[in-house]
Amino acid sequence: MRVASVLRAIAVAMAVAAIVDPSLNRTTLAPVPVEVVLDPAASASNELRALTEDVERRLRRDLESNAVINSDASPAAAILVGSRATPPEGSGRLSISTVNVDAVSPPNARIISVDDPPRALVGWIVDLKATVEARGLAGTISSIVLEEQGTEIATLERKWTSDNERADVTLPYVPPREGVSRLTLRVRSIDGERRVDDNTADVSVAASGRRLRVLAYEPRPSWGAAFVRRALEDNATFDVSTLVRSSRGIAVRAGTPPAVLTADSLSAYDAVLVSAPEDLTAAEVDALESFARVRGGTVVCLPDRRPSGRYVGLMGKIDFEEVLVDRPLSSSAASGGVLRASELAVPRQELPDADVLAAVDLKNGPRPLVLSRAIGAGAVIFSGALDAWRYRDSPDDGFSRFWQTSIADAALGAPARIEIQLDPSVASPGQEVIVRARLRRTEMRELADRTVIPPVSARIVGPKSIDESIRLWPAAERGMFEGRMHAPQPGRYDVRVATTTATADAVLLSAGDARSSPAVRSAERRASLLAAATGGVVVTPDDLGPLERHVRGLPRPETRVPFHPARSAWFVILFAALLSIEWLTRRKHGLA
Repeated sequence: MRVASVLRAIAVAMAVAAIVDPSLNRTTLAPVPVEVVLDPAASASNELRALTEDVERRLRRDLESNAVINSDASPAAAILVGSRATPPEGSGRLSISTVNVDAVSPPNARIISVDDPPRALVGWIVDLKATVEARGLAGTISSIVLEEQGTEIATLERKWTSDNERADVTLPYVPPREGVSRLTLRVRSIDGERRVDDNTADVSVAASGRRLRVLAYEPRPSWGAAFVRRALEDNATFDVSTLVRSSRGIAVRAGTPPAVLTADSLSAYDAVLVSAPEDLTAAEVDALESFARVRGGTVVCLPDRRPSGRYVGLMGKIDFEEVLVDRPLSSSAASGGVLRASELAVPRQELPDADVLAAVDLKNGPRPLVLSRAIGAGAVIFSGALDAWRYRDSPDDGFSRFWQTSIADAALGAPARIEIQLDPSVASPGQEVIVRARLRRTEMRELADRTVIPPVSARIVGPKSIDESIRLWPAAERGMFEGRMHAPQPGRYDVRVATTTATADAVLLSAGDARSSPAVRSAERRASLLAAATGGVVVTPDDLGPLERHVRGLPRPETRVPFHPARSAWFVILFAALLSIEWLTRRKHGLA
């Protein structure tokens, strides 16, 4: 009977609790508030609008238990559907991801990016580099052409092996004159291609007739350096100054070489050619290192014996092996020139951070013969073809061609005092143009506790008396400034950036028929930068998996949810069970 009384008391207590209906709070994880921002261009295209609506529907369905979309709560993440969608206001701390709807509707080929070459010389080949994407074109061949004023000047064919593929392509161009040339890169459309407005992009090439300034310095006379110097002097592109220390206290000069090698005296040159580098003094090595690291120039080392001395440190920790062969070996070089040598100095170890300009086949496989390694803003080129000058009289003049091309490429890479980049450089009227200006480190003063950067101003000057200032703002990179403007009416405009001691110019071409895949490129670049900076991801509509995994991995906020235990079905079941057990117990004892 005691059991029945206890059960009855518990049941009565539960009945009272049901009448009172107490409310308790429990902590649980709430869905992540996510704001979906649609591309405003979706309203202009039925196909794009349908795709955008489908993406949003799939996100709502797949993220239902993990995220609440476009609620009244402050969002913890934003999803931009379309690379041109604008992040919501106050999104500085949000995780921003992008569903890029531009890369859809196969079959389709498009130009992702094409970059203006930074420098070009009249009569020299310029490589125009671009990235092309193909979707749904596996097994087909696309023709990629470069045109100038409607005339095809270069072409290549690319065979696609998968339905979602990107390729980096390079087309050559030889500027015929000084000034800016407008070129068009085109991917010829194929039958059935859904979209063709992204198959074309304009690019500009600014060609200069300036001469490349090279200093040839010989601490002692060297046959190898002498013949390389002569090869440069035979080409009008180079302005060569020579300083040869033929004996103690005796020097031979040609051109306008400096009296001594210092960081300041070398700053006027684009490249420095050094023979017998093992005879360099410690001060000269320091000057060459500063020339490469700070000035951004290139030091070309042409030893005629196994490398030794302090200059070897310019190339990092490399252990060289001297190889002697009976017959000269021919090198393979990307520049097309061929070096032949029988006395070689090759590195023993692998050099993954070095660019191989020429290689030679030995018994243990191909080995670098001429290599380039970055040092600060510049580079050091080392030639291990110690006696290549002996075999310079090859039928194709490979010796001269190799060194002319290699040193020209190196000299063109030396940054100017001010460098200007326009993105895009060929724009339609009203299109936004980004102006970037970079100061060389020699234009800044390094103090013990700070770096002093001179004031920088920018203007755009053009026809019809246009002369307007462009406001530049410091970027994250030291010495880098960035501004924005809108392209004026059609015409050719000069964008001028100046400091107190230097001036630089770039040409903006404004044309009503400008074809700008740079708009697609800029939008995609912005989406990638936003994702990288905020911890988001960039996906395409046909693969939302990475985005959904990203949202599920976001920290979910804790929330207190009211809970009424008396309203639970289990409460009612327990109450009924207690009453049943109590009744059975009383009946068993004959009290029912």
